[in-house]
Amino acid sequence: ATERDPLYFGWKANLSLVRALLQGTVEAQNKLDTPHYPFLVMVNPQDQLVDVDAARKLFEEAPATVKGFEMESFVGLGHELHNEQDWQKPLKIASTWFDSVPGAQGAQDL
Repeated sequence: ATERDPLYFGWKANLSLVRALLQGTVEAQNKLDTPHYPFLVMVNPQDQLVDVDAARKLFEEAPATVKGFEMESFVGLGHELHNEQDWQKPLKIASTWFDSVPGAQGAQDL
């Protein structure tokens, strides 16, 4: 599905985009110890862009007391879970997970 997306440019990226992505990455990494809200990591175990071990480490080290890690539901999919044929699957998983969080509101609206 990603390759058919008219806004997908493959590996063609200009330097401004690369710089913005790197700056955003550094900023996010500097704040990794701050999420104290419900924290859900969803990753494809064969992801070609995300290191699954790094995603697991991010999950394990997150200071949030309520957190989840979902991987097996995405076997065989691509990196952009929301751009798959069944693009609603990750949304439904996230919504179901969020609904299970004590005191959570609003997931039913996703």
